[in-house]
Amino acid sequence: MSTLPKSNEKIKEKCIHYLKEGFFSFIWLAILLVIIDVITKVLAMQYLGNGSVEVIPHLLKFTLVFNKGAAWGFLGDELVGRIILVIISWVAMIAIIAYFIVKYKTLNKLMKAILMVILAGDVGNLIDRTFYFNRGVVDFLDITDFIPGFGVFNFADSCLVVGILMLCVYFIVLWIKELVKEGKANRIKENNKDKSIELDLQITENFTEDINSVSIETIQVAQAQVEQKVAALIKEDEESRMPSINGVVLATLPVNGQITSRFGSRSSIRSGAHTGTDICCASGTPIKVVASGTVTFAERNGSYGNLIKVDHGNGVETWYAHTSKMLVKKGDTVKAGDIIAKVGSTGNSTGPHLHLEIRINGEH
Repeated sequence: MSTLPKSNEKIKEKCIHYLKEGFFSFIWLAILLVIIDVITKVLAMQYLGNGSVEVIPHLLKFTLVFNKGAAWGFLGDELVGRIILVIISWVAMIAIIAYFIVKYKTLNKLMKAILMVILAGDVGNLIDRTFYFNRGVVDFLDITDFIPGFGVFNFADSCLVVGILMLCVYFIVLWIKELVKEGKANRIKENNKDKSIELDLQITENFTEDINSVSIETIQVAQAQVEQKVAALIKEDEESRMPSINGVVLATLPVNGQITSRFGSRSSIRSGAHTGTDICCASGTPIKVVASGTVTFAERNGSYGNLIKVDHGNGVETWYAHTSKMLVKKGDTVKAGDIIAKVGSTGNSTGPHLHLEIRINGEH
C-alpha cells in the first residue's frame, strides 16, 4: 500500500486543522444567520401587503412594518435618534469583532458561538439602518396577540435577544461555580477551626507557662506559626482532592487552553491511536510542570520537536512536546507549577499547542 510523501501529509494535516478551526470559530454561523435575516426581509417585502398573515393563531402573525426607530420605540424615529442607532450598531459590531479577534485563543466554543449569534443580530439591522436609512428596518414578526404592546420585530432582533440571554446564562453559571468554589474553601477553613485553636494553645504553652508574661513578640510568633499550620492543613486537604497517579499528585494544569485531541483518539493523519493529549493555546504560553520531579530529558526529539521529560518517581513520567523554548535542562529539580517551557509548534505539528503525555513504567 502506497503512502503519501511527508510534504503531502503535512498539507493534509494543516487542511484538517484549519477546517476544524474554521468550523469551531462559528464565523460561518454569523454569516448564515445574516443571510437568513436578509432573505426573510426580502420575502416579507415581496409577499406581505398592508394586512397581516396569521401563522399560529393567537401567537404569531406576519405584519410588514418599516421601523425607523429601535425596538419598542426606543429613541423614536426622529432623524437624530436614527443617526444615533446607526452609530450604536457600527460601534457594537466593531467592538464584538475586536474582542473576538483579541480573545480568540482564550474563548471556549460556547462563547464563540454566542458572540457570533449576537454579531449576526447586530449586522442584520445595521445593514437596514445604514444602507436603507430612509426606508428603515424591515420588521415582520408580530406576537402582539400573545403579548399586547410587544411590538413587531425581525429575525435579527431574535438573534440579538437569544444571544444576550445565552450570554447572561453563561455568566450566571460561572458566578454560581465561583460561589460553590468559595463555599468549599470556607468549609475547609471551618473544618480546621478547632484544630487551629488547639494549635494556638499548644504553641502558647511552648512559649510561656505564665499567661501574664506573654509579650507582643511572643503572640506574633505564635500567630505566625498557627497560620502556617492551618495553611498546611488546608493545602493537605486540597491535595487530597487532586487527581493522582501511583501516589504522584497532579497539582496543576500545564496550560489553559482547548483540548483538540485526546489520548487514544484516532485520526486519518495518524497511523495509530494518539499517545497523549493536545491542548491548543497561543505560541509562547508558559508551560507548567504538573507535579514535582527531576528533568531527565530536554532536547529536540524527531516528530516531538523540542521535548522535555520529567520523572516524578513511582514509575510516573510526563512528557511536554512541540515547545518553542525549553527553560530547564537535564538534571534540574522542579516543583509542581514551575514554568519549564513555552508553547510552540516544533516537530510534527500543525499549529501551536502542547502535546502532553503521562507514562507509567514507560507505557502510555
